[in-house]
Amino acid sequence: HSDEADLRDDDVVVEHIHEDAKTEEKENENKQAKLARIAELKRLLSDSDYKALKFAEGYISAEDYAETKLARQSWRNEINDLENQIGGDV
Repeated sequence: HSDEADLRDDDVVVEHIHEDAKTEEKENENKQAKLARIAELKRLLSDSDYKALKFAEGYISAEDYAETKLARQSWRNEINDLENQIGGDV
């Protein structure tokens, strides 16, 4: 006889719980990946702070700082987007 004949109403509940657990696990992995990316971006910002300070203090020109400035803004934008996706500040 088939397995379907042995199914009971509560078997469906177990299947849904298993699916919910899988979905929650994937969401958690996704959140962890986003948190890791945020940490990486914040490190890039921190590592380039000295260039921002040099520019602010007049040691490098706006032309020399332009590429770093664009990169830093891009990193901040990505951090903000990721934080919004996971629901708040990190």
